[in-house]
Amino acid sequence: MRRLISLIKKEFIQIFRDRYMVVLIVFIPVIMTVWLGFATSNELKNYSLSIVDLDESRLSRELILRFSRAEEFKVIDISQDHKLIHKKLYLWQSNAGIIIPKNFGKDFVLNKSPQLETIFDAVDGMSANLAMQSIANIVNNFAVDRAQVEPILLVNERIWYNEDLKPYQYMVPGTVAILVTVISMLFSSMALVKEKEMGTLEQLIVTPIKKWELLAGKLIPILILSLAEFYLAMFIGQAVFGITMQGSYLVLTVLTTLYLFTTLGLGVSISVISQTQQQALFFTWFFVLFMSLLSGLFFPIANMPDSIRWVTKLNPMMYFVAIMREVFQKGNQIKYLLRYIVPLIIYGGVVFSFSVIKFQKRID
Repeated sequence: MRRLISLIKKEFIQIFRDRYMVVLIVFIPVIMTVWLGFATSNELKNYSLSIVDLDESRLSRELILRFSRAEEFKVIDISQDHKLIHKKLYLWQSNAGIIIPKNFGKDFVLNKSPQLETIFDAVDGMSANLAMQSIANIVNNFAVDRAQVEPILLVNERIWYNEDLKPYQYMVPGTVAILVTVISMLFSSMALVKEKEMGTLEQLIVTPIKKWELLAGKLIPILILSLAEFYLAMFIGQAVFGITMQGSYLVLTVLTTLYLFTTLGLGVSISVISQTQQQALFFTWFFVLFMSLLSGLFFPIANMPDSIRWVTKLNPMMYFVAIMREVFQKGNQIKYLLRYIVPLIIYGGVVFSFSVIKFQKRID
């Protein structure tokens, strides 16, 4: 036990004596949590509109005013030339255009159902789809308000777990999951390869230190550091974005530790097959990118093809992202998370055991 404690102390000293590493440890959670939290928001804001008003009536001006006041849109141009819409879309000066036809106000008063023409730059298909929905909502609300007719069908909405529909409540836990994955895999893969490059790994092997002590002495500090980074990012996310944790921190700590066994095992496996730190860095970023894209954080897994959905079942981050959202947003307990926990235990056990075996074979 004394040898293990000495190895752990040595590892912490080696990590924190590097000033650049200390800066990264402190600022990586801040930068990733804040920047990714804002950057990955799926809200529609400042979507630029060019409007052609061929009617120039009181009703058309009132409709334009509604678009101008909407937070989703930014009206950059109002004209009577519909050719300008195509020019602005082509030059990336506008994201969409709306053409209000002649006699719009008159036809609206006479219930002749006037039709608006909308043109979208759908290079960003997701934003274009959101813009279409928002424009339709504004037009429908305008029609109901001006006609002073009660809608025939009413919907009583009840929203659970995210009453304000904040995207940050949904995205920030996922970005924290990415942060934990990057930190644990990067540090665990680079630490062993660094010892190999410096020639100190062979020196450690010939000492009375047992192999499990050597591996534990390397991974325990990284495990502690990853948990510290995890909670630092969690508290930053809650403070900056005004979101709240609904579940138990104890449950989240246990399940995060379980997930870290998988990522640390992957890091050790990468270090075994890598001869240099550059190779380890390449493999780590490849795995992190693959795991992030197939985690369900950016793209719903239900929207993926069947073949890809089967691949996601081999992705441990997919289970952890689901756990993060279930505990953080819904406050679920462990008994409701077994469908994620059991595969994660199996995956972590297999990967960590394989990494230990390969590491032992490598140093014999």
